[in-house]
Amino acid sequence: MKKLSLPLIILLVIFAVVYFQSSPAEVAAQTKFQDESVQMIVSSNQPTASSMHENSFALTLKDTSGNPIQHADLQATLVMPNMYCGIIPTEIVEDEPGTYQVKGIPVMQGKWEVQITLKTTSKLIHVKHPFIAD
Repeated sequence: MKKLSLPLIILLVIFAVVYFQSSPAEVAAQTKFQDESVQMIVSSNQPTASSMHENSFALTLKDTSGNPIQHADLQATLVMPNMYCGIIPTEIVEDEPGTYQVKGIPVMQGKWEVQITLKTTSKLIHVKHPFIAD
């Protein structure tokens, strides 16, 4: 039994380290999106989010000429990829023309995404911004 316990413990520790660490490709300080009609930039307002506390993200919306998009039809949720923690609702507030704050509470530690959907007259645009909650 002891011979089996040590390798199992080592494997669990390795799994935990790999799971809770993230590479720069998985977590971004900013996520940028642009197409023929809109530019979106999502930024984390804190280096690391705190689980079970409100965290915020800055969202900037502009048309391709650089003009702010005001009163946008937006929805955002927090989601933990590859886990079922549910879909966490957020609050979106327009601070100034084209600048929004997305606020939500990740319910546990790990890798998360804030998923933002912008509804335009002709399409839906989905942007995912990865972040870590401690």
